[in-house]
Amino acid sequence: VDAFIRARLIPTGLTPAPQADRATLLRRVTFDLSGLPPTPTELQAFLNDASPDAYERVVDRLLVSLRLGERWARHWMDAAHFAETHGNDQDRIRTNAWPYRDYVIRSLNADQPFDRFVVEQMAGDELPDSNAETLLATGFHRLGPWDDEPADPMEDRFDQLDDLLNTTSQAFLGMTLACARCHNHKFEPLTTKDYYGMIAVLGGLERPRRGRNELDRPIGTRAEVEAFDEREAKIAALREAARLNWLQSSKSELPAGAIVAFLLTAKERSEAQTKLVQGHGKALDAELKALPVEVEVARLKRETPDLPRGYFMTENKAGPPATHILIRGKASSPGPEVGPSAPAIVAKVQPEFGLEGRRLALANWLVSPDNPLTARVIVNRVWQWHFGEGLVRTANDFGVMGDKPSHQELLDWLAVWFVEQGWSLKKLHALILGSNTYRMSKVGSAAYAKEDPENRLLWKAPYRRLEAEAMLDSALAASGKLNGEMFGEPVYPAMQKEAMAGSSDPEKVWAAFDEEKASRRAVYYIAKRSLMVPLMEVLDVCDTTLSLI
Repeated sequence: VDAFIRARLIPTGLTPAPQADRATLLRRVTFDLSGLPPTPTELQAFLNDASPDAYERVVDRLLVSLRLGERWARHWMDAAHFAETHGNDQDRIRTNAWPYRDYVIRSLNADQPFDRFVVEQMAGDELPDSNAETLLATGFHRLGPWDDEPADPMEDRFDQLDDLLNTTSQAFLGMTLACARCHNHKFEPLTTKDYYGMIAVLGGLERPRRGRNELDRPIGTRAEVEAFDEREAKIAALREAARLNWLQSSKSELPAGAIVAFLLTAKERSEAQTKLVQGHGKALDAELKALPVEVEVARLKRETPDLPRGYFMTENKAGPPATHILIRGKASSPGPEVGPSAPAIVAKVQPEFGLEGRRLALANWLVSPDNPLTARVIVNRVWQWHFGEGLVRTANDFGVMGDKPSHQELLDWLAVWFVEQGWSLKKLHALILGSNTYRMSKVGSAAYAKEDPENRLLWKAPYRRLEAEAMLDSALAASGKLNGEMFGEPVYPAMQKEAMAGSSDPEKVWAAFDEEKASRRAVYYIAKRSLMVPLMEVLDVCDTTLSLI
């Protein structure tokens, strides 16, 4: 790393700044890897350690800390625009969206190879060894905003696919492909065919829902999920038959009019009958619970136990729908049909797409030697998260309109080295953090600043500000009240009444404050799109509606 940095400095006559003092260096690396300040004990131990590898041992300790995953999961979830509500007017809670967050934390702590991390998020359900973790990973596709009351459902469907494509292309490829929905990209060599070729890959995904309500799904191996679905179908059939028999048996104590209403379909009921059904639903449920059929239901549940639940898309069992280029991007104006494809400018050889497994084919291409972007994009992101700016400052845009790399050869070398090291993020951290470039002080020079005012050549350590989550976590850590509990359901920090005043239901929009629970790290705070914690907004928490970092 230092060789590439100095190669750019030498022709300018600039020399690297001296190394930062030990206290500054420990604080810097501890925040970078854990998102927390070093403890007084850790600081004193480092200051007293005169061994030549003292710093390297600090890095090694931090890389195996469970706090690493919490810190770096926040970075990735910003790129994936993670949130636990679907936005828009109702902004309903996605009750089981949080397991995706836990999946990311576990993956990063385990140093899961990044290529596998990509494949699981793109197509974990299509893997031969699909399981609960890989299903959770595909929550990546379901994290974006969702309008549960669209004015034009057909247009909204393509807006959802547009969001999927936009997040995928920016997070993994650093490419603004979404700009080609209505016409060929105005600045990049990306065509509408490229855009709709990617839509054809993602077009089979469906959001499980019942009307306006989003639904979670069971998570497990393919066999476990299939067995669970079969059990649920049997239970539904048993209960429906028992329900009909009960209503027709003259044994129900419900009013005759209500019984008639229950025997009709929803479309057949009058307004008055609909009200009868709504008014007597609980009474009917109580009667049905006493029937012998529930004994059989209990047996089925013992034989095939319930599974945990998660939020992810499902694939259309009838196969992916035909994809057409939309004239001017309008769903009501379909044009020529196109098949699945990766962007031609980077896919010199197209993946082999069939009717099934299209996302898996794309995912395998994303992390293949044939694709030059994915490794470069992620090493650039890691550099950015350590230095404040990437070697390419526009981390989501590696195109013509994006920023040119400050050190092109270093970016290329890091990408190749990263792949050779098995796509290990922890090895990449260790490489970067071990460099003299990372360990420099912020000591300035008026002459140097005139030569390179933005410090693009990295002749000194850059100034950075802590993100919202790190600042809040630091305050809790310093107060001694930080709750180190990991994983699980989101927590609700204190919320000012004034912030909730604009809600249509201020009494229910935010859960009651529990100081012990709310003293967990900010990565576990509820991510509610329409109501972020005001303090976090003041500290520039990331926008959850877009893929941003």
